[in-house]
Amino acid sequence: MELGNGDSAAALQQRRGPRQRMIGIEERRRQNRVAAARHRQRQQERLETLERREAMLQQQADELEAEVAAVRSNGAGHPSPPRDPFTAAVLEMLETADLVRSSLDRTLDGSTLAIQELQGVPEQDAQATDDESQ
Repeated sequence: MELGNGDSAAALQQRRGPRQRMIGIEERRRQNRVAAARHRQRQQERLETLERREAMLQQQADELEAEVAAVRSNGAGHPSPPRDPFTAAVLEMLETADLVRSSLDRTLDGSTLAIQELQGVPEQDAQATDDESQ
């Protein structure tokens, strides 16, 4: 790379003394440590967000399961009445609740996997940063 005065970056680097080169290396290492710390912080925030989302989805799934169980237990052992519009709507709502529950379960499984993957990542980043600074 040419600099404004006709010198290349390599030529400029060669003219620098050992102390100046060491300062440049130390500065890069410091910048890498700062960047690694920011990366770990973002990962931690993402992990916490996923954990909160997992808890919320689990709570929603539990509530829906309780609702479905309550509706089913109220009708257990009784003959099916003729399907009036209200009964049809309630049955449709139950089917929708089952679909939502299934969807929440799949989302919860995906969130759990993401959390497990992220929990291993910060340790690896910390090791890489320690290796760079040595």
